[in-house]
This record gives sequence, structure tokens and C-alpha cells, in this order.
Amino acid sequence: MVPRLATWSILGSLLLGCEDTRLVAERGGALPLRCDPGPVDDVVARYSFDEAPGAEGFADETGAHPAQVTGNAARVEGPEGCGQAVVFPQGDPRGYLVVAPSSAFALPSGSLSFWVWLPPPPGPVFRVGILSRDATLERTKGHFTVYWTGPGYLSVRLQGANAAGSRCTARVMPTETWTHVGINFGSGPLELYINGIEENSRNEAIFVPTAPCGADTNDGLEGNANPWVFGANNDGSMDGLADAPSDFAASVRLDEILLSSQRRVFRRQAVVTTQSPR
Repeated sequence: MVPRLATWSILGSLLLGCEDTRLVAERGGALPLRCDPGPVDDVVARYSFDEAPGAEGFADETGAHPAQVTGNAARVEGPEGCGQAVVFPQGDPRGYLVVAPSSAFALPSGSLSFWVWLPPPPGPVFRVGILSRDATLERTKGHFTVYWTGPGYLSVRLQGANAAGSRCTARVMPTETWTHVGINFGSGPLELYINGIEENSRNEAIFVPTAPCGADTNDGLEGNANPWVFGANNDGSMDGLADAPSDFAASVRLDEILLSSQRRVFRRQAVVTTQSPR
């Protein structure tokens, strides 16, 4: 008899987008996690890092938006059952990935999700860029960056037409373990989820007084033509370029970066399940 998974009996199931079902117990409790979102129409770009980079860089699973390697980047084992991930080793040249600008990224609403493995904090005060579609100044809306800041909080900032929205974790992020991050934007409030738990309770400025944690915007990513930068912060670059990245994500690992044109349900949900033999 081979046991067959008919249903799972888990309080707090979550569709996070590996074909295999497994349990990860971190912060939010035991969660069944999926790494492969399957054939879904709303996927704009997806980076699994399971294949070595080619001439154009790491492949986008849709075939449209490769991530070009700049500097020092390598592949390592990702979350269990999810294949390979990308890591940006310490030392020079600093490594990061750049995805060329595309009108496909000008989403009025949607979601961004990814797995991240963070090293021990580099000090009490620091700023690390995780994912960024940003530029210097604030001439256009849609600028977007996910930061990891000292002493260890994760923050997301989205520049709207009239004001910036931001969300921050209430607690420092776990380190030396894989953590899932889900973000919804546009056509509704900006939302940040860590392992299926919504984070929005720390009420203080991220870097500037105009972007306190909890400030909101209903705007999306439309309004500019900036590239995506993975593994650094791009808010010092000129519009449309990645000419001055900073806050490099040394020793940070990333996997299963997925940009969607739809807001997704990242919140944990209760499900009743059973296991039956075949």
C-alpha cells in the first residue's frame, strides 16, 4: 500500500505559489507551501533559478524578461523541494541581477512574492536592497523597493501619485532560514505578508518622514519605465536605468520571484483534510 495524499489536515494552509507539498514551521506556524505556481494566466514574470544563467542571464519562466547577471552571483540550494536559488556572495565585484524595463511591468494592480534567506545582520544599523524597481528623485509614481534594514526589519515602499505607501514587519526577520514574502499592490491597500501573516503594526518612518510604516496608497506599479534590480537598491539610479545600484544584498539568497497581474491570497486559511491509502 502506498499512502496517497487525498487532503491535508492542517490549520493554516496557504497557497504561496513546489509541486510537492511539505510543511514549514516558522513564525506563522505549519504551512503547506508550493513553489511552482503552475500554468496561471496572471504570471507576468517568474524566476526559479533552477537553470544556470545563459547568455542573457537567468531565464524568466515566461520567456520574456531574462535577469542579466552583473558582478558576483551564484546558485545554491533553495527551499526544500524548490530546486536552486540565487545568492550574492560577499566580496567584489558586488553582484545583482537586472531585468530590462518593459511595459508589462506597468501593473495597475497585482502581487509580488518570493523566498528570501537572510544572513546574520551586518550590524545594528544597515540598509539592504532586496528587490527594487526604483530611481532617484520622485518625478513619477510606481517606484517600488523591498528593503531589509537594521536591526532586521523588512520594509516595502511604493510611491503613489500623491503619497508613498509603506509596510514594515513588526518584528525582526528570521535569519539563516527560508522565509516567504508576499506583497499585494494597487486597486486596494498595500499589503505585506511574511509566511502568510500580514505585517502592518510598526508605526515609524522607514527612512524619511514622508514614508512612515503604515502609510497607504492604492496605486500600482504603472507610471515609470524602470528596470527591476534583484539583490540591490536602485533608488539612486536615473530613470529607466540601473546605473547606480547600492545597498547590495551580500550573502542574501532569493528564490521563486513571481510577479503577477492579480492580487493574491497570501493569508493563512483553515482547511480540513485527511490522508487515505491507495
